[in-house]
Amino acid sequence: MSLALLITSDLMLSSQATGAATRAGCELRVLPNVGAALKVMAEQSVGLAVLDLGTPGNDPERVVPQLRQASKEVAVVAFGPHVHKQRLAAARDAGCEMVISRGQFHAQAEEIFRQYCAASED
Repeated sequence: MSLALLITSDLMLSSQATGAATRAGCELRVLPNVGAALKVMAEQSVGLAVLDLGTPGNDPERVVPQLRQASKEVAVVAFGPHVHKQRLAAARDAGCEMVISRGQFHAQAEEIFRQYCAASED
């Protein structure tokens, strides 16, 4: 089973995302910050890192390069409130595979986990 990380401080979101990941056949670890994610990535292969742009400290211009340095194979998906256009644009500029609104993440989470976890197992 492929491992995915969700970097968020939102406990409500983590419960919904865990269910979606499980249905997609993906193991999900919910972590409060990028430092915790980097520790996991140093020890295990991670196929997907999901970055909640609403979590303090999840600045894409800083965090995405750190995730890429930890693993060249990891796909990075970022989401945030649709009104935070600058943060969403910064995530696109940082090279995320997918940048979507928070609502889109809620609606598409299972599909996203299925797509990126399955891709990482090839």
